Amino acid sequence: MPDIIQELKAYKRRFAAVAKAADACVFEVNMNRPTSIIVENSEMIFGKTENEIRAEMEAIWGLSPEDYLREAIECFIHPDDVMQMRERLVRLGKGKNEEFEVRMRVFEGRYLWCCLKLMVLADEAGEPVVLGLIRNIHKEKKQVSTLEQEIQLDSFTRLYTKKRFEELGRSIIGENPEEKMALLFLDLDNFKQVNDQYGHMEGDKVLLSVAQMLRAAFRKQDIIARFGGDEFTILMRDIPDAGIAVRKAEGILAAGENAYGVTKSIGIAIYPEAAIEYDLLMEKADQALYIAKKRKNAYHIYQ
Repeated sequence: MPDIIQELKAYKRRFAAVAKAADACVFEVNMNRPTSIIVENSEMIFGKTENEIRAEMEAIWGLSPEDYLREAIECFIHPDDVMQMRERLVRLGKGKNEEFEVRMRVFEGRYLWCCLKLMVLADEAGEPVVLGLIRNIHKEKKQVSTLEQEIQLDSFTRLYTKKRFEELGRSIIGENPEEKMALLFLDLDNFKQVNDQYGHMEGDKVLLSVAQMLRAAFRKQDIIARFGGDEFTILMRDIPDAGIAVRKAEGILAAGENAYGVTKSIGIAIYPEAAIEYDLLMEKADQALYIAKKRKNAYHIYQ
């Protein structure tokens, strides 16, 4: 018996060394006997020791393997990632190794983005054992998210860029053909005169004020972009009728001109009446804007 204990201790030391070398948490669980669990380097991910994790899991040790697995998932995995976790475990049960990203609950109820690598082996008795490696990728995910945001947003107004607006417009219209939408194309009147007479710094103030006004005027689900220069576009999603787009345009125009005499002209195209594809809808909104620009400080809806 002492020899076996010494072997187990040596095994755990090797297990711990692997975890630290990988800068990760490594675990082993016997699915038929969930009380047989080894966790190394758990403090790095969960801020808890192996004994603390075991203590949390004691309440579900008496459950069947299926119920134990369900409870363990709900305990450690973010609710939005539970479905993915279940699907991955189904594939794991078919003998496929899995590597994926989920948010895991750690100390104080916080969630961290983690990369999980899982595989199933049979132990000496032929029972299934899940081996897993958990690596903290939260910082990497945040950096990627920040980079993606920088690419998608106009650096000055922090509205969407033209490229991102076009990507979202095509995607939203293509995936939601049952929705009624409105595309508004807004152009500032007499904006060039501000830059010429007062300088670009004053022109920048005008652009920022318009961007702020648009954010306040539209819903979170609506897509707002600085389309280029002094042009802005808005895709209003899931609207009951064209009237709401008209009222929004009237509200924008009612704000009047600013201190430099800059007003706004707006072209409106309604989906699906004006067009059933993004590019054609944009073309119709542009045509409506052209008509509105002839009068200035006006809107025109494509018919």
